[in-house]
Order: sequence, then structure tokens, then C-alpha cells
Amino acid sequence: MTSQLLYKTRCPRCAEQGKDRSGDNLGVYSDGHSFCYSCGHTNAASLEGKLKKRTKEVAAIPTLPEDLDNKLSQEATDWLLQYFPDGEVPRCYWSNTEQKLYFLFPNGEYQYRYFGSNKDHPKWVGYGINENLIHIVGKPYNSLVLVEDIISTIKVGHITPTLCLFGSNISLKRLATLKALGYTKISIWLDWDKKEYAINASRLAQSIGFETQVIHTQLDPKEYNYADIKECIRTT
Repeated sequence: MTSQLLYKTRCPRCAEQGKDRSGDNLGVYSDGHSFCYSCGHTNAASLEGKLKKRTKEVAAIPTLPEDLDNKLSQEATDWLLQYFPDGEVPRCYWSNTEQKLYFLFPNGEYQYRYFGSNKDHPKWVGYGINENLIHIVGKPYNSLVLVEDIISTIKVGHITPTLCLFGSNISLKRLATLKALGYTKISIWLDWDKKEYAINASRLAQSIGFETQVIHTQLDPKEYNYADIKECIRTT
């Protein structure tokens, strides 16, 4: 498979010589190698990394329950109505036997929210979900909000394009993918206790050419109404 240019950044060898003031001499490619178009400095992709990538086992995604239905239980409906106005409940599916609310994604990945009585069962479980899953809600635009959970993604996505991180990891690989998709500005809206991480992620995004902002609020994005979400995005 042909390696593709992901982004350009500052060349460390040029920088040592006081050059590359524009910070874009070094091209970074999808197979992990980099090459400077000015001085010729190169960093070969790690053979070990290539082997790991090729041999990494992909966990099978469990089959969905046979009783999956778009008719939700009252408990699941009431839970969703905490975050969405009546009539705007997002598309999801209910399994009565499993007592789980499922959110399905295009390539067979899914995530569910557990409503059963087993206190040891995690509230949220996902399969096939990693940083390669780029799940964006909202009409295409050049800016994007990054949030942690699927409910916040759907809600903020009513206002502006929003990416679900399915956690809080914001890697260089994920940022490079978003840049390749044409996004130029990102707003990072993580949990209250992840402010420092969000700031560092913002700096990382800036290093590859993004315009960024960090939105820091006491509550998760899904806890705010649409008017408040608009204000948070506008004033931060």
C-alpha cells in the first residue's frame, strides 16, 4: 500500500541550524516515516511497529441480540429525555433480554448503555471502537468540536459538527486524520478534570496547523441545553 503524506511539521535538523522558520519542511507519512524536503533528513518507519500493525489481532465484535428493536423501554426513553427534547430522541435500539440501549455505527461497531440490575456491569461498553473510528455528527463544515461521549456528540452535533472521542484520547494520528479530512479548526470540550490534558492536546493540534480552542465547563456538554451549548462554543 502506498504511503500517504499526513501532515508537515518542523524539521529538527533544520531547526538546529536556525532554518525552517515556517515549520513545514518535514513531511510525516502514513507508514510512520518522515522526510525533510530541504535538508533530506529522514526517519524510517519502525520495522517493529510495522510488524505489530500487521500481526495485531482484531477482537471479534459480538453478534447483536436477536430482540434488538427501535421501540425503547420506558426507562431508556426517560433517560434519553434528560438530554433531548421530546421528539428529538436519537436513533438507537433496545434489547429487552439484555437490558441494554445500543448505538450502532456504520462499519459494524457499536456501543451500549447498560440498564440492568447487575451492579458490577459497566454502564458503557463498546466493541470495534478505537481511534480509527471517526464518528462525526452534524453537517460538514471546516470546524469541529471534540467531545468524550456519544450522547454529548449527538447533542452538540445539533449545533455544529462534532466528533465522538469515545473517551478522551486525542492522538497525533487522530488529529492528522481530521486534518486530511479538511478540518482547519477544532474545539476541545472534555470533562472538567481534564483541563490540562485538553490544553496539551490543543497545543499538539496547533503544531500541525489547526486553529484551536479549549472549552472548559463544570458539566458535560450533554447536560447543557442548545442555547447554552451555542454560548459555550461562541464565547470560549
